[in-house]
Amino acid sequence: MNSSLSCKRGVARRRRCKMQCVELGHRYLLDQYDAPDDTQAQILQFMMRVGKNYPFNNSAHPGTNCQEVIRALIHRIHYLQLQIPCQENHQIVNLLRECLLLFERRAAIRHGLLPPIDHREDIENEPTCPTCGHINFVCNCTPPENTQ
Repeated sequence: MNSSLSCKRGVARRRRCKMQCVELGHRYLLDQYDAPDDTQAQILQFMMRVGKNYPFNNSAHPGTNCQEVIRALIHRIHYLQLQIPCQENHQIVNLLRECLLLFERRAAIRHGLLPPIDHREDIENEPTCPTCGHINFVCNCTPPENTQ
């Protein structure tokens, strides 16, 4: 683990400050703006799993993944482009799509699959696996059995 990473647990939020790590690599407090109470924060929680592929995790809990956050950012930038159009918004979307592609390439390589190479125009709209969250052409999960 990167020794430069640290996480302050239970930090009170009495004034605005940068993002705070609550649970290393998995839970963060983000500033919330225009809230009636300045102490409020948004919680961003990433899934935590246990097992041989997760050596630093001692417990598990649900959450999102980085790719889903990127998808939300892409959607948000499209909305902002409707409000105040600018060239930077197009550049931001393209860079976020590149980040999304890199996450999926990394996952494919880790799973021994052929990584996606091309930059898909709308990679954020590709169907995703409900188990791992990766786009379907990268996922090698066994679909959960139908319990009906």
